[in-house]
Amino acid sequence: MFALIENNTAIQVSHDPSSEFHSLVADKFSRVPANVRVGWRLDDEGAWSAPAVPDPTPEPVNTIISPTAFKRRFTLTERTAIAMARALRTSTDPTELQLALALDIFFEDLDDPRLTEMDLTDETVSQGLAFLVSVGIITQERADVIGAP
Repeated sequence: MFALIENNTAIQVSHDPSSEFHSLVADKFSRVPANVRVGWRLDDEGAWSAPAVPDPTPEPVNTIISPTAFKRRFTLTERTAIAMARALRTSTDPTELQLALALDIFFEDLDDPRLTEMDLTDETVSQGLAFLVSVGIITQERADVIGAP
């Protein structure tokens, strides 16, 4: 086996370079072990090694879902607790009113019929889930599941 070597890397390999290449190119090939392939590197001690195999590129994760699919990630109990808290919008207690209004702001966006898709990586999603955790409607573990792609 022969290889055309540049910068200690086999850039071309051939069993018989003189039959495959012009003599000006064939003369630049050097004898190498039979297992050397294109991309292999020659180290300072004269040993050949295969290039490192890159980690496979992970499949892209789809983070886009419909608002309905997002809302269905909540359990019936969680959805009921959200509905009950949103019903506090008529309360005269400022804390209850603030809770209801914050939930309305988050869920009214999701209820907008013009919204056909949402991105789970959008900051408003993580903020909304963090708020639900902070008021005890869901746990952090559930927020992680609900917000996962």
